Amino acid sequence: MITLKISLIFLICIWSLDVSVCKASEPPVAPVPDKPENSKGSPPAPGQSAGVPTIFAKQVNLNQQATYFNSLISQLKLDQMAIDLAKLTCEQRMQVKVEYTNAYSRSIEQDIDGKTKKTFMRLLYALIQPMPELMAATIDWSITQKQDFLYVSLICTTPADLLTQIANTYAAKNNKKLVDAIMQNMKDVDGQDFLSDIVNAVTGFESMVQTRPNNTISEDLIQTQVNYIPQVQGNCSEKDNPDLYKFMGGASFAQIAAVVKAFQQKTSLSAASQIRQFCNGILSEAYSRIVIFAEDPVSYWTTEVYNSMGYGKTIDRGLTVAVLYRSEIDLASIRDSFKTTYHNDLVDFIKSHCSETYEKVMENIVSGVQQ
Repeated sequence: MITLKISLIFLICIWSLDVSVCKASEPPVAPVPDKPENSKGSPPAPGQSAGVPTIFAKQVNLNQQATYFNSLISQLKLDQMAIDLAKLTCEQRMQVKVEYTNAYSRSIEQDIDGKTKKTFMRLLYALIQPMPELMAATIDWSITQKQDFLYVSLICTTPADLLTQIANTYAAKNNKKLVDAIMQNMKDVDGQDFLSDIVNAVTGFESMVQTRPNNTISEDLIQTQVNYIPQVQGNCSEKDNPDLYKFMGGASFAQIAAVVKAFQQKTSLSAASQIRQFCNGILSEAYSRIVIFAEDPVSYWTTEVYNSMGYGKTIDRGLTVAVLYRSEIDLASIRDSFKTTYHNDLVDFIKSHCSETYEKVMENIVSGVQQ
């Protein structure tokens, strides 16, 4: 008889199934989840991704999963552990973590610590981290090590509720606020102010109204807001163009997409190209990313996935966060878009740019392998 219990742990609703436990001496056998009832998902709201995920929630036996992963760790089969963790949704992985701690009085992190090399260890930790924690760690690495624009991407395109969790997690893990890290590590003052204002807006310390991911469109504002898009050099900062600054930092993605479309219809110009041409520094990077994401999240993340591999060196942190984050949102559509955009199969591209178990895990997530 299966008894269903509900408890609130770490602000996550955890479902625990009491069933017979596999004997530790027996070879571990991965539990096979049921097939999802609906693999298409719900239709998107305006301004949201219209994509299809690769990973779906399936019924799992948490007790059996915890026992299985403990057996894999005991046998140092961490490669298989990563492959099987990647078949679960993020929420299910967090549930298994809790079940594991309850069963063994220690965390998965404690049991895998120091048992594999750095790149693969980062992947294992990513698979057992809540998404806000993974993103906070990625932002910290990107901004402190000055590695590409991952921090700009995650801060500027993340919905307000998730960004709030990221900011709170960052403060808890690093003993300082995310805005302090921005101010300490960025020399671009306009960029500092913009990214700080976005974070402060969701954490309650800034007057800028954070409406993301509100998907309503104010039709009466579009024709006025079209004029915010810069058409002369340097007209982008809060001082020089406060309307554009507030619009990019606070308008919903749906509203931005509507304005960008109207701008192109009116001028036959690309808003993103205008921003790249006339804005400078981090503002150019931030504004253009916001515009491109608002127009088409699938296209935006297709580019992010490519950029993590396509310039001679694979940035595993960038690829990991992109694949795990979008796997439950639109990764199947990103996979199709990648082939159309870059004339390469994404799985084959990963094979040629990654290696060993990391490659296998990424391939499985992209392909949607859950068996």
